[in-house]
Amino acid sequence: MLRAPSDGLTFFFNEKELTLRNIRAGVPFSGSINGVRIGDTFDDVVARLGRPYAGPLDVGDNNKAYVFRVSPNLFRASFDNTQKVETMFEFVNDR
Repeated sequence: MLRAPSDGLTFFFNEKELTLRNIRAGVPFSGSINGVRIGDTFDDVVARLGRPYAGPLDVGDNNKAYVFRVSPNLFRASFDNTQKVETMFEFVNDR
C-alpha cells in the first residue's frame, strides 16, 4: 500500500507481483476518476457512467456504495447520507 494523504489517495498493490490493483480517492482529492469527483451526486454519477452494476452496499454510517462497470475496470463510489460521493475506488483489471 502507498498513501498520499495530502492528495487524498491510497494505492493498493498485489503483494506478490507488485502490480497496481486498486486506487482509493477521498477528501481532499480534487481530481476526477472516470469523470466523477468527490461531492458529485448519485444522479451525476449515473448520468456519466450509466446504471450501477451492483449495489447498494452498506458502508460506514448509513452510507451506500454502488459499483459501476467502466470497461475493463470496476469503479465503486461511496455516497454519504446526502447522496454525494464521499470516496471512490478504481479496481484495476489484471489482464
